[in-house]
Amino acid sequence: MFKPFENARKAEQVVQEILSAVRDGRLAPGSRLPDENTMALEFEVSRNCVREALRILETMGVVAVRHGRGCFVVDTAAATEPPRLWLYWLRAFESEVLDLLAAREAVETRAAQLAARRGQPADIAEVERLAEEMADLARTPTPEIEVFARLDRAFHTAVTRASQNSFLVTLAPGSWAASDRQATFRIEGRMLLSARQHQEIAAAIAARDPEAAGKAMSRHIRDVIEQIQTYTREAAKE
Repeated sequence: MFKPFENARKAEQVVQEILSAVRDGRLAPGSRLPDENTMALEFEVSRNCVREALRILETMGVVAVRHGRGCFVVDTAAATEPPRLWLYWLRAFESEVLDLLAAREAVETRAAQLAARRGQPADIAEVERLAEEMADLARTPTPEIEVFARLDRAFHTAVTRASQNSFLVTLAPGSWAASDRQATFRIEGRMLLSARQHQEIAAAIAARDPEAAGKAMSRHIRDVIEQIQTYTREAAKE
């Protein structure tokens, strides 16, 4: 039923794969999931990893573990309600997300500096275009988070390409996780702030100011880190 994967963040991916199976109807309400051994073999992960994923899904209200009988799907609505899904996901994987963002800050700050110094006119025009698209979308009454997340990823990809550094271009994709973006843009106010910060990064790169570009990128990623930490602290009090 499931496909194996190689990424180190395995519990997260088990959660995502089971949620996908619920959403597309492969697992209907009342369906019994395969046992832990079977899922561990299918996903090519440990049983502890499967247990952690099931614990998260149970807390989300997607599955119920019935001792002696197995694990059953109980609520397809929980698997398709974006705010509940993604914000819970952010709380469950906070430490991994923060580690990822720390790595991104190191790589992308340098990429922004080099982009300001080395970027070709076409590269810089693409960075500016994507920043404006993000700003336009963020100002709409009901912006589509999935579209904004794709534009965000494209923007950071464009900055890295503009650096003209082949090592950074090869290295950076490992720090671009779609799940992280889907979650953080659901924090209130994050999308508008992110759009403004991307415009600041683009303006510094276009002005050929490496110091300002690096500072703008670093400030942007540090703000994401601070917003996540604030959100999870407040959520823990509820």
